[in-house]
Amino acid sequence: MIPTKKSNRSVCELFRLMEFTDSALPVGGFSFSCGVETATVCGMIHDEESLGAYLLATARQVATCDGVAALAAHRAILRRDWRAFLAADRRIGLFKTGDENRRMSLRMGHKLGQLARHILPQKEVIQWGEAVARGEIEGHHAPMQGLLFALTGESEERLFASLLYGAATQITGAALRLMRIDHFATQRLLYALGEEVARLYEELSPLEIEEMHLFGPEREILASMHEAGPQRMFMN
Repeated sequence: MIPTKKSNRSVCELFRLMEFTDSALPVGGFSFSCGVETATVCGMIHDEESLGAYLLATARQVATCDGVAALAAHRAILRRDWRAFLAADRRIGLFKTGDENRRMSLRMGHKLGQLARHILPQKEVIQWGEAVARGEIEGHHAPMQGLLFALTGESEERLFASLLYGAATQITGAALRLMRIDHFATQRLLYALGEEVARLYEELSPLEIEEMHLFGPEREILASMHEAGPQRMFMN
């Protein structure tokens, strides 16, 4: 039996944060390489330095799009503005133009929503599922993560860090399987990325949902090449 004695909230919140950022969370993120598979084949990524540059560029792209959407969704749930939450999901859908990126966002969003219904069957989670079923929203990952973090009492700073950490570990995890690099190098890159994530939060946290933006032509090209290419270690 799990004890019901009142717990230390900070420890409980930290434990749940670790659960939701664990790479073992069954939402399917490990199935996608964020373009790394094609980038290694064409020689764009070939060592620690080039992987670090790709990691930084992708972090900024994720932050200005998914990060802004997640923050908007989190704030909407906290102030009980359901229309604003739906608007965040619709807005991010406009930016997912490539088939692979759209599929990743929707697959992970739907998996996270299913998971949330099993562990946190609150009204907002049920409403999210109904909105997806009616076609009011598509059900993207970043807004769903914003909803989940708001309901569990996690701050928007932790939400932002968690979202970018998830994207970064997708890249480093794929790199470990696709190129000659060891886990010492990937952990160095992740450690260094923390400072950049903090700067990105300070820069982007004041933005409204209408100010979401994305410019990542290289990543879009790599994704389109992956869709038609022969590589099949990761989903396309």
